[in-house]
Amino acid sequence: MQNSSFWYDISRVLSYNALLYFIIGERGVGKSFSAKKYVINHYIKKHKQFVYLRRYKTQLKESVPKFFDDLKANDLFKEYSFSVEGNKFLLDKKVIGYALPL
Repeated sequence: MQNSSFWYDISRVLSYNALLYFIIGERGVGKSFSAKKYVINHYIKKHKQFVYLRRYKTQLKESVPKFFDDLKANDLFKEYSFSVEGNKFLLDKKVIGYALPL
């Protein structure tokens, strides 16, 4: 499991309650991982869906099928069943988010 003191945590940025957030950082420090954890927790608590946005359709073809893999590898949300159907992300067969290209 990832140590929270070493990996990026999106919650501090979100505490500023801004209209837009730009998170820039090096690869592999946990930016996307933290965002995934946030949107899944947000759906579980408030039933708010999310959008996973990528620049090109080709990027979606590569990343969408593996969207939940890192969460599963870290034994997070074990009590839930995750799946992907086309451009939809599902938690226990309910749509929690959509993947869209710009």
